[in-house]
Amino acid sequence: MYRIYRRPRVGTVGFARATVKFDIDRGVEDSISNLALYGTSFTLLARFEGGEDAVGADGTLVQAARDRVRALVAALSQPQPHERLAFVRDYLERRGIRPASAQSMLEANLRRYSLEQRD
Repeated sequence: MYRIYRRPRVGTVGFARATVKFDIDRGVEDSISNLALYGTSFTLLARFEGGEDAVGADGTLVQAARDRVRALVAALSQPQPHERLAFVRDYLERRGIRPASAQSMLEANLRRYSLEQRD
């Protein structure tokens, strides 16, 4: 379950903190996307050449990208994941994302990241 926060007013310390937290979370999500695209410790599937290659011309994830996300999610369920996978697992737990919905969240995140790489 995602947490709902009251939006702080622009120009307040609360707004500045919320902006910094958003930027940090976006950086973490980008790191997770990079792991899904290029990581080799959790899968034998081929790596991508570039982030923009994970989406097709229609803007949806290509099958190879979905397969890598599926492999990442499967690796997260291992009892003692290595440091990078533990980082992903901790982030998902902190965000309140359950294992059952992790794949859809990670696919959506990878799609966002890949489309940003095209621009």
